[in-house]
Amino acid sequence: MSLGDALGLLVSSGKGGVGKSIISIGLADELAQRGPTAMLDLDTRSPNLPYLLGMSRDVRIDAAGNPFPKVHDFRGHAVPVYSNGFLAEDGVPVTMPGEEVRSAIAGAVVAVRWPDGIRWAVLDVDPAPGDSIAASVQWFRRLAAFVVTASDVSSVQDCDRMISALREAGVSVLGVVGNMIRGTCPHCGAAIAYGEEGPASDLARRRGVRYVGSLPWHPDFRNRPLWAVENLGGAVFRDMADLVEEAERRWNRSGGA
Repeated sequence: MSLGDALGLLVSSGKGGVGKSIISIGLADELAQRGPTAMLDLDTRSPNLPYLLGMSRDVRIDAAGNPFPKVHDFRGHAVPVYSNGFLAEDGVPVTMPGEEVRSAIAGAVVAVRWPDGIRWAVLDVDPAPGDSIAASVQWFRRLAAFVVTASDVSSVQDCDRMISALREAGVSVLGVVGNMIRGTCPHCGAAIAYGEEGPASDLARRRGVRYVGSLPWHPDFRNRPLWAVENLGGAVFRDMADLVEEAERRWNRSGGA
């Protein structure tokens, strides 16, 4: 069994900097409590998972030159993780034309020594609706997606385009997730007027997609991402995981079609 036999879950956005990697980590954390889960960083040019998860770059290689994923503990559950960032040097740009991006993703799915029995693969996607989606469609038998947006106009418009790109590729969009929506001052507890729910939820309604909910703006998503995922976003991630399991049941009932 290869990673491509798992249900691939694209965590996507048409906009950079909206928190896709944080949402990916939160979804993987919740799914890992329910079954065997893996994480694959598809943002080959700007990989952030190693930094956010605090993982070093000492990748183990087998005799044939195939890398092993690194394992991260999510609340007592081991999740294999692979990222191009394990091979990149600090401060050195990762420049890849599209065909190399697709080749790198193919290698990560096929050549990386993933453990058997992975049920869900959380795929942290780059913001461009192109090569990473096309490669995922090629290498995963089953795919679904979440779209992450902030509340500003440019983010919502870019995510609108991403929903269209996913649908054109035949990928089911399970929901829209808002990020950096409102917040609370970590010092005095006062409400912070940062972002609004309306633009994100309106996008979901307009495109006929479930609006899952939103994460607040809080500095701990930057300073202590794993703590913030577990303590500030639990309800959203549980709802996302519920939608994943619902989609999986639909696929099973339809015979995998």
